[in-house]
Parts: sequence; C-alpha cells; structure tokens
Amino acid sequence: MDGLRSARLKLARAHELNELVDREVQAWHAASSPFLINSIEPSATGSGRDLVVRVGGLAPVTDALVLAVDDSLHHMRTALDHVVWQLVTDNGGVQSRQAFPVLRTAPVTSKERASWRASIDGVTTAVRDVIERFQPYNQAVPETFENSTLWVLHQLDIVSKHRSVVSIAPFSGAYRMEITEGMGGLRFEVGRPCRPDPSQPPAAVRVSGIPFDFADPGDWIGISHPLLLLESSEHVGGELVSVLGRAERWARKIVDELEAVR
Repeated sequence: MDGLRSARLKLARAHELNELVDREVQAWHAASSPFLINSIEPSATGSGRDLVVRVGGLAPVTDALVLAVDDSLHHMRTALDHVVWQLVTDNGGVQSRQAFPVLRTAPVTSKERASWRASIDGVTTAVRDVIERFQPYNQAVPETFENSTLWVLHQLDIVSKHRSVVSIAPFSGAYRMEITEGMGGLRFEVGRPCRPDPSQPPAAVRVSGIPFDFADPGDWIGISHPLLLLESSEHVGGELVSVLGRAERWARKIVDELEAVR
C-alpha cells in the first residue's frame, strides 16, 4: 500500500478514536461528583498545624478510555513514519531504517548526525527541510522543549510501545484559596493529581503556616472543574482531550506538508 494512503488511514482512525475519547471523558465527568475533604492536622514539619485538603468523588478511569488514547497516539505517530518510508521510495532510495525522526536537540555528535542521516536517507532536500522545520528544537526554546506537541506525541508513544499503556490521572484542577484574614489579602493556588484507584488514599495538599482563626475552610477553598491528564515518566503530557487534539492537528499538518513536496 502507498505509504501516504497508509498514513491517511492511520490519521482517520486516530480521529475516530479521539471522538471516542471525547465521549468517554464526558461520561467520566458525568459520573464524577468531586468534593473536598478539609482537615487540620499536626504539621508535617513538626511545628504548628497544617491544613490538609483531599479530593474525593472522582470516578475511576475506564479501560476503554485508556486503550483508545493509547491506540490514537500510536496511529498518529506511525503515520509520520509511513510517509517518510514512501517518500524514500518515490525518490528512488533504498528502504532500510528510515523513519520520521523526532529529536529533543539538534544532532551534534558524530553518532547523532549518523543516526539523523540514516533516518532520512534517500529523501529529497525539500522533504528533509520539512522534517527539520518540525523538529522540537525548532518549535520551542531548549528549556521548554517539552512544550512541543510533536515531542509530547513521540514520548507518549515510546512509553506505550515499550513500557505500558499511557497513564491517565484525574486532576482536581486548582484548589482555590482566597485568604484575607490575617494574611494581608494573600491569594494563591495549588493543585495535585488525585489517585483513580479507590483502594488508594486520595492525594493531599498540605498548606503550612495558615492562621486558623477564621471561618470554616470550606468557605474559602473551592475545586475547579476536574480534568484528566496524560502523564509519563518524562514529565510530558497535559490535559487529555487538548493533547490529543493538538497532536492530531500537528500530525495532519506534517503529512500535508510532506505530501505537498512529494
């Protein structure tokens, strides 16, 4: 099968899966009734008291949602490889180890440059230029390379292929703390993931040094709309539906631009 047609089929399937994910997320929201559990406990530092905020009422993440996300990520990432494979053939090259490279930093060492050349060996200069332009190191400053949508897609796909299905964690959003009494009007926000396994204790936020001489903490702590986050050991990810939507748009854009220089 022509590699470009294969890539289009992959992207079409990813789109179907992303729509399924959207429906599953809506169902998760409908099944969740988040609430806060506030308590004042001995300080973690051993001095004074801490306010501890926990979140309950979040529904577990279904296997169907996890697998749909996992499959979608893989379809989008492999679509890029299929295009490069086809473009090598179109240019009369010999197919070997070619694939769409995704690099955190520009290749510098002789080993890195050799790997880069091998991955795109046999493509035209125009194709090489498109691939280079979309590299994460050209999309974000080095300190924030993880903000590159392509890098996030690449890393999550690696996790899925070689380690386990991607992790999807419920997140409470920001605990909203508006403290006016005894704190000079200070306002700050904190947030933590919440464990989806009901047999595990919910994640907690501990706030030290709060004067407890005012009203019930429930009067000034709120919970925003809960989210589902994609997580990986590489600390890349983000809000689930947003990540998948951006990844699909970027994958389509890359395929379109590569096809335009075919």
